[in-house]
Amino acid sequence: MTKEQQSAQQQPERVIDRFWLRMTQIYGHKWASSFGESDTDNTWAKGLADLTVDELKKGFIACVKSGEAWPPTLPEFRILCRAAQRKNEAMYRAPVERQIEHKLSDDQRKVGREHLSGMLSKLRNAGL
Repeated sequence: MTKEQQSAQQQPERVIDRFWLRMTQIYGHKWASSFGESDTDNTWAKGLADLTVDELKKGFIACVKSGEAWPPTLPEFRILCRAAQRKNEAMYRAPVERQIEHKLSDDQRKVGREHLSGMLSKLRNAGL
């Protein structure tokens, strides 16, 4: 694996260093006792690879607000980072048993696009 491929699958070292410092500030010796002085095997860097800096910040805030004395595990921290998204996600999804499987042919999709295009034209012509 090239260095570019590896870095694409994990958070940059500077982000993980700041992450480690922040978690140490929040949890003190309990963080180091649980996870060490640094992310030597890149477990956290890889496990947080798909999270944005804003999501990491949400995770830090959730850690402080939780009042938990011990730091979260990697899977628990990921949940904290995305908890607000998950709470609202259910409002926009039908339960599995009510979801409709869509099987449209290419012709049906073409007709649908034509209808949508016509509606958009009417709205634009109406000044909307």
